[in-house]
Amino acid sequence: MAVTGRVVPSNPTHAVRGPRYSVSKGSTPMLSSEEATALLKDMDVSTVVGLRDRAIVAVMTYTFACVGAVVALNVEDYYAQKKRWWLRLHEKNGKLNEMPCHHKLEDHLDAYIGSRGPSQRSQGAAVPLRDREDRRPYGRSHVTNGCLAHGPPPCFRCRH
Repeated sequence: MAVTGRVVPSNPTHAVRGPRYSVSKGSTPMLSSEEATALLKDMDVSTVVGLRDRAIVAVMTYTFACVGAVVALNVEDYYAQKKRWWLRLHEKNGKLNEMPCHHKLEDHLDAYIGSRGPSQRSQGAAVPLRDREDRRPYGRSHVTNGCLAHGPPPCFRCRH
């Protein structure tokens, strides 16, 4: 009250700063290498959707990329440079992060891209790793009117 009523011309505590706090150890849970290997081996890869899901999980496992960067990947972002394959991740604020691929990640991505057809790799087509049709199988009416197979909304587990 004394400072706001102009009894004191300036705030005497203005120059005092509190202690800085920095986290030395993060709290984000991580998979061990055995858990990650078991997760990737146990996925059903008999369909293109299974291969796609395994490729997405492999990118997130081997690159520690955020979900937004992985969903924004196109086939053209997986490219050869000299003897290695590289990934170009589109991060927030337009930041590009280019990194070499692990050899197991290359196998998973090649299996998915090869299942989409031989022209995907040769033409360098911009085919997203996660298609818009895969996210919303029946279009906007599926979300607003309910799923045809499972009744009224919400049905977020459809994978037909």
